[in-house]
Amino acid sequence: MPDDSGVSATIATVLMIGIMVVLAAAVFSLMVHFTMLDPGAVDRIQYLPISSVDHLSELPPHPLIYDSRITLIHRGTRELPNRELRAVILKNGIPIPSEIPTLNGHDFIPVHPPGIQWIGGAGTRGESWGPGEEVQMDFADGTFRPGDLVTVRIIHGPTGTTVSEDSVRA
Repeated sequence: MPDDSGVSATIATVLMIGIMVVLAAAVFSLMVHFTMLDPGAVDRIQYLPISSVDHLSELPPHPLIYDSRITLIHRGTRELPNRELRAVILKNGIPIPSEIPTLNGHDFIPVHPPGIQWIGGAGTRGESWGPGEEVQMDFADGTFRPGDLVTVRIIHGPTGTTVSEDSVRA
């Protein structure tokens, strides 16, 4: 009867290596999956899209006055601290001189940059901008004309990270 005691050790080593490769693949797959579910990774660009750029007066009979009102809507999944967000607006690829230093309505009042009449909407109230809420920005009449390419870049002030960017033709 031949001695086959060495075969068990070889088979065990091959099985152990195979099991380790399968476990490593499973852990890697889970890590990639959880990274993709990270709200910071998903909600990074274009989740605060421009809902409209308005040119008509808010008052009846709504004449064309190039009112230059932008409305953004929160399409993300988590609340954002509006106090830490600022908006940079570009017209035809060139930043307009009026930057909005905060999207918190209360903090906006004392700084009130020139060229911006007001900001408002549910996203500017309280401490955060929640999913489904809107933010409106009313610029000086004539800031935007029909056909202008309007880009809104929302930046997290403390880190300088672009949270969202969207462009539309006015």
